[in-house]
Amino acid sequence: MNLDELGGRLYTAVLSDVLDSIGLRNQCPDVELHSMTGRHSLLGYAKTVQWDDHAEGHGDPYETLIAAVDSVKPGEVVVSAVSGRGRSALWGELLSTATRMRGGRGAIVDGAVRDVDQMQEMGFPCFAHSSTPRDSAYRQSIVAIDVPIELGGVRVEPGDLVMVDTDGMVVIPSEKAEEVIDLALEKIEQEDTTRQELLKGRLLGDVYREYGVL
Repeated sequence: MNLDELGGRLYTAVLSDVLDSIGLRNQCPDVELHSMTGRHSLLGYAKTVQWDDHAEGHGDPYETLIAAVDSVKPGEVVVSAVSGRGRSALWGELLSTATRMRGGRGAIVDGAVRDVDQMQEMGFPCFAHSSTPRDSAYRQSIVAIDVPIELGGVRVEPGDLVMVDTDGMVVIPSEKAEEVIDLALEKIEQEDTTRQELLKGRLLGDVYREYGVL
């Protein structure tokens, strides 16, 4: 599966439609994510991390964060769930650099990030809720790596295929990924045909009755 090629063809709306069609109707997290670096889409396998708040300092504040980034595998997207969204920045330039060097494709953070200009300059795909200059040290830390997490009411398992673009985010269970991709590519072809027919001036109702795509 060539993620670069697929990322250029797929989009969240068609993936959501396909998931609906096979009975998986709750796969779009209700989270507000913004492209922090000008990259408009991101596709990859979920590298899940769970963050938690801390009231006071204890131990090495970066130990688990370093472990998470150093264990990133090619094709993975670091997906961060957190309880306190804006308390501190959970991601930044150096983490992005290290992740890219491990073959990681980007980061999705249901919280805040920083070093936005630097990440934008390096072209690293990062989608997040907000930004803040505050460091995570002794404010928030990763409490679990490669575990099921919840994002906006949707369960995300390690290895699930995730995509985010300007419409939002979609989570595809790993065991359904191949089926969903095949059906999505088929639907995209049908949509292309429908579009061409509409551009000829045909009525939407007539085209829909013929191709069944909307």
